[in-house]
Amino acid sequence: MLEERSAGAVVFYLSQDVVEYLLLHYEAGHWDFPKGAIEEGEDELDTVRREVWEETGINNIEIVKDFRKEI
Repeated sequence: MLEERSAGAVVFYLSQDVVEYLLLHYEAGHWDFPKGAIEEGEDELDTVRREVWEETGINNIEIVKDFRKEI
């Protein structure tokens, strides 16, 4: 069985007790968080940073420690 590993991010902004989440609307019609396949030589955090930058142009993100879910 082929195993694919991917990583993504829940991108949010907290301002004055209001949380705003970033969802991407794809041409296929669905909404999702930035994510993608882990490339050779990358770890999960490298992939998260790359995918957020590639899909949103945002390159200054803070990773929340221990906020991780494996599915």
